[in-house]
Amino acid sequence: MSDQHQTSAGSGRMPAIDLLRGFAIAWVVLFHLWGDLEFFPGVPREYYEQLQYQFTEGRGPWRVFTSALELFFRDGFQGVPLFMMISGISLTVAAHRASGGVNWPRFLAARFRKLLFPYWFGVAITYGVIALIAWRQAAIGDGTFANQFTGGVTISRASLINIDWEVVRASVL
Repeated sequence: MSDQHQTSAGSGRMPAIDLLRGFAIAWVVLFHLWGDLEFFPGVPREYYEQLQYQFTEGRGPWRVFTSALELFFRDGFQGVPLFMMISGISLTVAAHRASGGVNWPRFLAARFRKLLFPYWFGVAITYGVIALIAWRQAAIGDGTFANQFTGGVTISRASLINIDWEVVRASVL
């Protein structure tokens, strides 16, 4: 066996898991870089249709390749759930190896405490910042705070965030 494989096996690390997580991270980074260059890319369906058109019309391997690459970049947001699922598998395997078995109630309680409380803190900060932006917009004469907060807060030149109870419920749950 190679030294690298022995080190990986001895430390409990799974190189394939690390590679998949690295792929997921790179996919998200490429999505953001490409999205900044594209400036508001279309819905994914348009990219699937473009790939199908390039392929069925026999437009050549280069156009099929570039259409497939654009579709890959456009769907890069899927790297986030991929990363989370792979990390969940890794954490579960590590917990299972550490104790010879998983005490599921204790494991889930620990996950809840370590993940959801910081997540809810981040959600609260996000809503706080949105509320400050709405307050500032109302102060400069763009309507009332309630209208700003629920009717759409402009966070950049071309980004509008609409807050309603469904959005709040979804982000908290």
